[in-house]
Order: sequence, then structure tokens, then C-alpha cells
Amino acid sequence: MRGTVRRPQRSDKPPAEIGKVPANDHQYVHYPAMEFDPTFIYGNYIEACLWAGMGVIAVVKRNSVWSVGLGCALVAFGVSDVAETQTGAWYEPWWLLLWKAVCVVLILWFGLLVLAVRRRKGIGIHHEETKCTKAHEKTFR
Repeated sequence: MRGTVRRPQRSDKPPAEIGKVPANDHQYVHYPAMEFDPTFIYGNYIEACLWAGMGVIAVVKRNSVWSVGLGCALVAFGVSDVAETQTGAWYEPWWLLLWKAVCVVLILWFGLLVLAVRRRKGIGIHHEETKCTKAHEKTFR
């Protein structure tokens, strides 16, 4: 079923009966926001496109080797938003939370590496295209 997650429920059964689940006993928790509010679904699809778009830009611009890693992490984070539309929440199931956490760590890591390379190369807001004087450039470095 789309928009549902299977949840075990506690029972007052004796301990010997707890592990036995009948084949027809499917209990689901519904996420009403997904069924009645298309804003959640379409918002996540738009967000996924934005993350993936930033990832493609990072790979195409490729200021350093680390830009490819940053681009892949951004695209993977975008794909996780598509998975979120199927599960209903970013924190459940556990693997989606782990997926998003790993992506965030990689985005931060690769982003810092890309910025460090850009600084070493002297690429920034005061690049040669800004026609700054030498004295003005020394002020901002």
C-alpha cells in the first residue's frame, strides 16, 4: 500500500503467543498528509529536483576532484526525497534516516573540501574578473 508503514502493536498475549503473527494480521499506520495533501508529495518531488540539479551543476562545473563527490552526494540526497514520498517521513523507516544522515555528512565534508581547493586556487568573490587592484586583493585575502 502506498503511504503506509507496517507497525507491530503490543498485545496482552502471553509471552508464548507474542512471536506468532497470523498471516492476515496486517496493521498499518496511515499518514493522512500523504493521502489528502498533495503538497507533501509534490513538495518532496520539487525538493528532490533541486538537490539533484545542484548535484549536476557541481559535477559539470567540477572545480576539483571533490566536486564529483559533492555532486553524487547531492543527487543521492535528492533521491532520498523521492523515497520519502513513499514512506511519509524522513525519520521512518530507520534506513531512510541513515541514508539522509550519511548524505548530509558527505555534503558537508565534500563541500568543505571543494571550498578549500577553491581558496587555494584563489577562486572566489575577488577573482581576476572583478578587476581588483593588487592592494585591494591583499585586503580580502
